[in-house]
Amino acid sequence: MVRAARPAAIHVVRRMSGQLALSIHRPIFGPIKMVALVKDYMIRKREIVSPDDSVQSAIELMVDHDQGSVIVVSPDDKVIGIFTERDVLRRYLTSQDKFLHLKVSEVMSSPVTTVSVDTTVAEALALMNQKNVRRLPVVDGDGRMIGFVSWMEMFKNLPID
Repeated sequence: MVRAARPAAIHVVRRMSGQLALSIHRPIFGPIKMVALVKDYMIRKREIVSPDDSVQSAIELMVDHDQGSVIVVSPDDKVIGIFTERDVLRRYLTSQDKFLHLKVSEVMSSPVTTVSVDTTVAEALALMNQKNVRRLPVVDGDGRMIGFVSWMEMFKNLPID
């Protein structure tokens, strides 16, 4: 007799060290512990803007690259904000007549929550849930932009088998 495998249950667990990890539990085989890191799920982000760029140019970049956000970086490539579709929607109605000519710095979300390449996926997901965001910029030790991670990418690529 062949049994169909039951679906896995995924839980975020806190280790004694305080580090978050994913626990995948399959009733037949028992729990499987996994520590996936952001570096394995991040995407190199090329859609960046400066705080002095216009909202119009940032929107054009988002549309041209089919992205829901652009990262705002300082001249030394440090992440200082994020400009998202949500920012567009929230600000447009309050200043329709001059909206496209505003600077990105006037509309972006800042400060932005960032993670490092060594952040665990569980920690990144917990941060996203806590901050109610879908994307997190990934930065190096000096706060310079490396890439970004999205909840969609992490869930699409979780190794459940």
